[in-house]
Formats: sequence, C-alpha cells, structure tokens
Amino acid sequence: MHRRYLTAFVIFLVSFAAGLGLTRLFLQSTPPAPPSGQHPPKIIQNGDNPETKDPHHSASDQATLVASTHSTPTNTLIPPLTPVTRPWWQGLGNKRCRVNLGDTTSLRIRKGTLNDGQVINWADQFAQQPQVGLLHREENHVVLVHGVGVDRNKKPIAAHITLTRGGKEVSGIIALFVNDVRATLYPVDGEKKTP
Repeated sequence: MHRRYLTAFVIFLVSFAAGLGLTRLFLQSTPPAPPSGQHPPKIIQNGDNPETKDPHHSASDQATLVASTHSTPTNTLIPPLTPVTRPWWQGLGNKRCRVNLGDTTSLRIRKGTLNDGQVINWADQFAQQPQVGLLHREENHVVLVHGVGVDRNKKPIAAHITLTRGGKEVSGIIALFVNDVRATLYPVDGEKKTP
C-alpha cells in the first residue's frame, strides 16, 4: 500500500516539474503582447533618433517623443495617457439636473441648505427638519442643484436643490443615499444656470 502512494507521489512530482518547465520555457520565448488598441511605452535613450517614423505611433506621439528627448533624462519611460475621471456627484453645483429616484416612490424635500462638497451628518442635520416639498417617481423632475453634501467617507448623501413647479419655487435638501433611498442626479445637457 505504501508503494502505491509512493508511486503516485513520484508521478505527481515528475508531472508538476514537467509542467513548470514547459510554462517557464513558454513565458521566456514569447514576449508579452500589449493590450489591444494600446502600444507599449517607448524607452528613449540618448543617441536614439525619435524622428524616424514608427508605424505604431501617430504624428502627435512622434512630436511628444521628439520633445521628450530634449527635456527628459536618459532611459526615461513615457507613461501612456489615461483619462481623468471623477465621481458622478462632483461638479453638479449650480447645474440643472434630472432626478432619478431609483426604487423610491417619493422623496421629501426638507428645509435646509448646504454647500457643494460639505461634509454632513444626515441624522443630526436634516432628518428631523420639516418637509417643504415632495418629489414623485412618476414625474419628470429637473431641478437646480446648488450643491451635494457628502459623508465623512466622501460619498454623496444629500443635495441642496430648487424645484420649480407651477410657477412656484421650492428649495431644500433631498436625500441621495440614506437608509433605503438611492437617488441620483443627471446633468441636463447644455443647460447651466448660475444663481
């Protein structure tokens, strides 16, 4: 019985070593391919002529390579450009936005104000404030957002808005991410209003 276990263990070790060796051989013989649509960064060394045409780089990349040879030290790696993204709630101050209530059927507008980016505590500052208006999911609400308040983790929890309905303006605070409320604001393209 011990002989059977010993034989199985030896076969396992030989198979594992062979697989490891083949994997290492494969990885050493094939260079990693760049992700589709992107080209690997280019290392520029003194003496290289970046003005020679490279079929993998556009004219603007070539200009960057030429400019970088005069301003960067030897063997500097040029990182690829990445777009800067920001959270959806940043930059909504003084913009007209459509309100999506998510699964909530209605949302209370409570008395109060806040500044864009202000750190707030919903329970202490707004939960007990009187209701000054109401948003219903069936209606298509476009509001002027004065600012979005965040919690201590920098997540949006409330917004100071002004709703115009029937010629009357109602201004106050709505919950965005409090308890079971999951409301979001979407900027209305082309419309920007300053107070």
